[in-house]
Amino acid sequence: MTSVYNLGFPDKGGRSWCIASSQALDSDLQYLLIWACILGKANCLAIQPGQQCFEPDTLFSHTSFAFNNYYQKNGATDDACNFGGTGIKVYTDPSKSIILCRI
Repeated sequence: MTSVYNLGFPDKGGRSWCIASSQALDSDLQYLLIWACILGKANCLAIQPGQQCFEPDTLFSHTSFAFNNYYQKNGATDDACNFGGTGIKVYTDPSKSIILCRI
């Protein structure tokens, strides 16, 4: 069996996204979700109940959405995806999996 690793090369469009670390504590994600949406001024309307990105209704998915919105609005820099070490910059569109609604 051959292992496949994501080497972090950008996709053909050179885009990057910011998602929450799956290793982060739920308490940290909850705090940072609130921070990103309120103090960070990420547009979190789409992850409200009944909106187009509410599903999947998980803390990880909602926090990843907020992290990415903040990241994109702030120039897609490394600093804009830090979130105290809980943000991870990825080069594969996360909306192609179940974790993030397309934005």
